[in-house]
Amino acid sequence: MEPTGPVECPACGAPTPGDAAACPACGLDTALFGPVRAAAGGRPGGGPSDPTLLREILLAVGADPAGVDAGRGPGRLASPARFPAIRPRTVPPEPPHAAGAAPGGLPELPALESGEPVEVLSRQIEELTTLGRRLDAELSDLPARAARAAPSRSLPELEAIRRELFLRDAAALAEMIEIASGRRNELAPLLATGTPEAELEAARSALARGDLLGAHRTLRRAEDSLESLEEEWSTAQILSLEAELLVETLRELGGSPDAALGPLAAARGKARNGDRVGAEPLLARSVLALWHLTAPLLLARISEFVATLDGAGGAAAAGRGRAALHTMAAELTRRNFGAAVMAYRSARAAVAECRADAPRPAAPS
Repeated sequence: MEPTGPVECPACGAPTPGDAAACPACGLDTALFGPVRAAAGGRPGGGPSDPTLLREILLAVGADPAGVDAGRGPGRLASPARFPAIRPRTVPPEPPHAAGAAPGGLPELPALESGEPVEVLSRQIEELTTLGRRLDAELSDLPARAARAAPSRSLPELEAIRRELFLRDAAALAEMIEIASGRRNELAPLLATGTPEAELEAARSALARGDLLGAHRTLRRAEDSLESLEEEWSTAQILSLEAELLVETLRELGGSPDAALGPLAAARGKARNGDRVGAEPLLARSVLALWHLTAPLLLARISEFVATLDGAGGAAAAGRGRAALHTMAAELTRRNFGAAVMAYRSARAAVAECRADAPRPAAPS
């Protein structure tokens, strides 16, 4: 066969020789050029936006396929609110904790400052109470106990209240630091730099020293940085997680994602270099390519699920499975592939429960 002229890669736009096996720039398999091009443009042609396959899936779960053309086109892929964030299977390791700041441990109570003990205790109790309210820590009746103990100037009672407030504030801070670290981990697969590792480590170190106010100030800076990054990179983050979910599901179904992994790797490379604008279209195209590979296998598995659920009758697990499949159908009509796969997994769990509860055939006598 004579080589044909170059064609434009639908993922990255690079010219690709007509006889090439994959795009030389992003690695997308040329067998996926047509489906991805059709899907990205919202045109029929065998890709994820082709209504034929979607109608088959909707009919398999007993849903109305009439709305399959609603919301066609690539714009749905750019809406960060449409897909619940999921944690990637593999995340970078946490930076080493500061000495004495084990994640599950709490710091020692600092020694009292110089000065009249009751006055120092009262001031620290007020500071710890204010901090605890900012942290939304569980203070129970400690502020009321402190108010009752102040007139009596009871050092043992004031010391006990200070210790309890300190421990509750420290526990709340430790939890908040770990939550912020989880948010950092969700961004880290995309961004090589820019996430607030230094601030999080400084907050841990301050907590280990018993400097709760310093830990809180540093943590607030880290949270502000994370919020800014999450807002800027939300679409890329969601598309990356959605692609990873499709890769995992495709492998679970016995398929191979290799033909679609090139644009995903290229997109993550652009993201690590800070090129969000260049990364987002590549991520969106990688999701389309992965869905094209996943959909036929998913349809076959759904047909098996429907047969199992029908055989389970009115069992509670069967009801949950049918509801999950209908949720999946609703997400597919919106081209929300990630949330559709999440619903599929819920259906899979319900089907497994139905199969475990099914009566076993009697042994031959």
